[in-house]
Amino acid sequence: MSEAAERIIDKLLARYRRDAVLLHRPYPPHTAPRTNSKFGGLPRLPEHHEWPRMPSGVPLHFLAQIDCADIGHPSPLPERGVLFFFGRSDDEQVWYADRPHEACRVLYVQDAFALTPPRAAPDDLPPIGGFYPPPFARPFLRDGEPGPNLYVEWPIQPLRFDSWPDGSAVHEAISPPFDWGRLNPARLFGKPRFPAWVERAGEIEEIVEEYDEVLERRRDAEYYRATQEPRPEQEWNGHSTAVALQLYGDDAAPDAFPQLWSHVDFFCRALTTQIAAGRTGFDDPAATTSAAQDWIARARGKPASDTVAGADRADFRAWIASLPRHPSFPFNGIVSNSITEASASVIRAFAGNPERASLISRSTYDIMAPLFCGGSVFGVQFSQMLGHAPSAQEALSVNDPTVCLLSLSTDGGLGWMFGDVGECTFWITPQDLARRDFSRTWGTIEGH
Repeated sequence: MSEAAERIIDKLLARYRRDAVLLHRPYPPHTAPRTNSKFGGLPRLPEHHEWPRMPSGVPLHFLAQIDCADIGHPSPLPERGVLFFFGRSDDEQVWYADRPHEACRVLYVQDAFALTPPRAAPDDLPPIGGFYPPPFARPFLRDGEPGPNLYVEWPIQPLRFDSWPDGSAVHEAISPPFDWGRLNPARLFGKPRFPAWVERAGEIEEIVEEYDEVLERRRDAEYYRATQEPRPEQEWNGHSTAVALQLYGDDAAPDAFPQLWSHVDFFCRALTTQIAAGRTGFDDPAATTSAAQDWIARARGKPASDTVAGADRADFRAWIASLPRHPSFPFNGIVSNSITEASASVIRAFAGNPERASLISRSTYDIMAPLFCGGSVFGVQFSQMLGHAPSAQEALSVNDPTVCLLSLSTDGGLGWMFGDVGECTFWITPQDLARRDFSRTWGTIEGH
């Protein structure tokens, strides 16, 4: 990078830095301070407020609630009250900004509190994703089986956060004015005479590319500064036999797989789904399916948070060990995947309940940390309020006054995806935010 480009980038980062609120998803989920802010699950929405629906009458899905009192630093947001975010999450995920009430809604409720009982979902709430259920549900669903209609619940810890605009947002800030009057086609047939902005186009593009590289490192450092989260030592590989071996552990270890009956249930569901799809290569798939279904039945007779101990645990581990193996690995790929998928699903299923989340061993949390830390399987992606919202397409210009009320990023830990690994963003005008009028917010979903 040239010194001139470096100076320009430093000036852009300094000039356009904005305060934002990082919606941190703490890991392990039960170790963070208690708040009334969370992703997914059931909203603590008082009964006298209607659950938002589309004009057709179809209920919207609950995405998140943010208790403004949880935000511990000054911001343009209200000082108290809860913001509830709802959106249509069907197979298309197409939201139109010109019809904001059709696909998304924000409710600002001042009489919602941490002690408000969770609101039951409408009976006609459709499955998330329609024909394309969220990634975390797929290993446990057979063809044609409907997915869940609630997102995974996870507590939120709002943190102050520095934000900077994407390269696409600062492009115009370093480009000379576009003067159509200076483009005289008759002069282009002789000696080329182009306006300054044409001659500098290549240089500007290089600066923007270098800016985005610097920005990625800056956001990464800011994320870990704000969260005080340790960086994963390795990238997550959910199909790694080594991960499954770590979870399976020594037979004498009390925290080895399966710790809980919910582990047994999810493992067997993932296994039977793979067998039904014909992707296992077992010599006797019918016998393996039958044995797995027997274990599912036994798990259903136990509370999900009950510990698997004694003879049951030994029998289950012996059954896993008897399943066909690849010559090079202690487990074949399907068994390895089922172990890691079961462990991840139990973490997600228990995340919204601190007491249940605390039942999972610290070693299991440590082994699974690369999947859940950093916000996404694609690296440090994060959800936020205010500031400059990251964009999978063209970010808003730095001169656009529109406020990012909420930006939700594709998150491998939560198991949700917006568009093609993109973002779901709620927008509001500065005037409406100042008036505390959230009735005219609108939302967009962008994919890469």
